[in-house]
Amino acid sequence: NLNYPALHILVFTPFVYLGLQDMRWITFLFEIATVAIIYGRSPPEIRHLILIPLFAGSDLAINFTAGCLSDFLWVLPLTVTAFHMRSPLIAGSAYGLACAVKQEPWILLPFLVTWTWRMLGREVHEKLTATARFLSSAAVAFFLPNIFFILKNPEFWWAGITTPISGELIVLSQGISTITQMGLVTISKAFYVTLAVVVFLLLLFAYNISFKELKYAMWAFPAVIMWFSPRGLQNYFIYLIPLCLAAAVASYEELRGGRSLIRDGD
Repeated sequence: NLNYPALHILVFTPFVYLGLQDMRWITFLFEIATVAIIYGRSPPEIRHLILIPLFAGSDLAINFTAGCLSDFLWVLPLTVTAFHMRSPLIAGSAYGLACAVKQEPWILLPFLVTWTWRMLGREVHEKLTATARFLSSAAVAFFLPNIFFILKNPEFWWAGITTPISGELIVLSQGISTITQMGLVTISKAFYVTLAVVVFLLLLFAYNISFKELKYAMWAFPAVIMWFSPRGLQNYFIYLIPLCLAAAVASYEELRGGRSLIRDGD
């Protein structure tokens, strides 16, 4: 039990069947694809600059993949989501796949729904249609790789995917709960969970109130929320960099006044 949704394992299954011994090559291919998408979708004048944060440190570019961290499996589809937000079927499907790999993308759901509602369509029925398309495609993409395991043993499946939230995991973080991890202050795990939920709700409120100013900032919100949680490992934060770069490209296009790179009807 790896405490992840099923797609995290299913991605590797055909390669295991074919005899591949080192699954890091698969993660590396996902990393290359992520970098290629960001580079290819960036305007020519910032194309080279946009890659600098990806290679500014060795952890994201080299060490984590070499050390068997597989987060690029969800970063790639979530990057596709970021670049296709005006196409709710594509964005929703890619988001659902990301959620079927790991739990971190789940945090973005209400923010993505807010973005879809606020940005797609002028009439209420248009907004409802766009939001329904996003949510339905996300649900299908999430449940499709998980359905076998849900039907086989729904209790075990649920217990597995909710372990990071409800399981008896130790406090381990580079956020505020470090003070407990280091033995400086004894605070219960429930306190940090509650604190993270409060921060989540405050960000969601602020996002809706100041949507115009914050609409591209949502991709960094998981890092802010998890900084207050009982578990906030380095990879929880650093793998959001590609998503923030995709958001930076979209914001740049909007400020430049040209046609948005996040295009209608991709």
